[in-house]
Amino acid sequence: MRLSHQLWTQPQTRVSASRDSVNRLTTGLSLLLLLALAATPAAAFIGDVSFAVSPNDPTAAEEVLIQISGISVPTASVAEVVVDGQVITVRIDDTCLGLCPAEGFDFDVLVGPLPAGSYEVDVTDNFGTSVATTTLDVSVAPLDGLLTRAFVEPVTPNDNEHLRILVTAVTCEGMDLVSTSVNGNVVEIRGVVASSGCGASVAETSAFSASVGPLDPGDYEVRVLLQDSANPDAGYQLASTRQVRIGDAPDAVALRSGRFEVRVDWKDHDGLTGVGRPVPGASESTTLFSFFGRDNWELMVKVLDGCALNDHFWVFTAASTDVEYTLEVTDTSTGEVRTYTNQLGQRAPATTDVEAFETCSE
Repeated sequence: MRLSHQLWTQPQTRVSASRDSVNRLTTGLSLLLLLALAATPAAAFIGDVSFAVSPNDPTAAEEVLIQISGISVPTASVAEVVVDGQVITVRIDDTCLGLCPAEGFDFDVLVGPLPAGSYEVDVTDNFGTSVATTTLDVSVAPLDGLLTRAFVEPVTPNDNEHLRILVTAVTCEGMDLVSTSVNGNVVEIRGVVASSGCGASVAETSAFSASVGPLDPGDYEVRVLLQDSANPDAGYQLASTRQVRIGDAPDAVALRSGRFEVRVDWKDHDGLTGVGRPVPGASESTTLFSFFGRDNWELMVKVLDGCALNDHFWVFTAASTDVEYTLEVTDTSTGEVRTYTNQLGQRAPATTDVEAFETCSE
């Protein structure tokens, strides 16, 4: 019996020892796993993110409150806010190892004032992984209390005239033009102005002028953007706008108080044809025409009163072109027409017709 007991108990002893070894090994591995987890930062669980921006349409003069809501663990917090160019990054950190129950969160992030433009708001976890994005548009803003006006001359411009834009404002230390640009149908005038921090200075009306064009026919918006020299970080802000319609230039010019009408048609070496465009600034007796570019003048025409000398009106011309043209001068009081031409490829000669119109008594 003792032998049988020994044979039976010895294997049992060996089995018990093996179970103890397994238990000790399992316990050791669990401790190592917990230590590894404790040494590893856990990513925040972030979901159902939504955004709200105040004000709804922020300007370059305003701070912007971005409210970020969503689901995360209770210990999540805003760790960092970075504005890099047109990207606003909001990093949310979590130190709960992902073991805490998820709850709703609301974070307020204040940025700005930001320069005008379009921004991307990017929410990331503590590993820098993007979890949600939205866009934010910042517009220019009017300068508070700055009375600004823009005047355009001529009042009814056409497509062969330069625009003169006079900008006035009530300022402390004057204002200066910075730049002028045309982008599509928007004419943008930028200037710098002293509108605040007057101290002992007296505010008075200051002005600068800008010139643009000629512009193609159509409707344009003239936008005046000013930068306050006392607050340059606010950037350029919209101070004044006005609408301008550019019309087609007339095909003919009236000289001598409207009595004589002058027009010209042309044809170039490629067979293209067109009507001469009058250059702005005709006098009582003289006008200029361009055929191609508005600033490329081709033909000068004069209708002179020679009645006291030979009882005629005279027509003089001078040209700097070798394209074909036909010039017509019409006496609107009688309907009489005089025509002057140049052949294609020929250098246009000067004209001195001192017997053009025998209509002095009309």
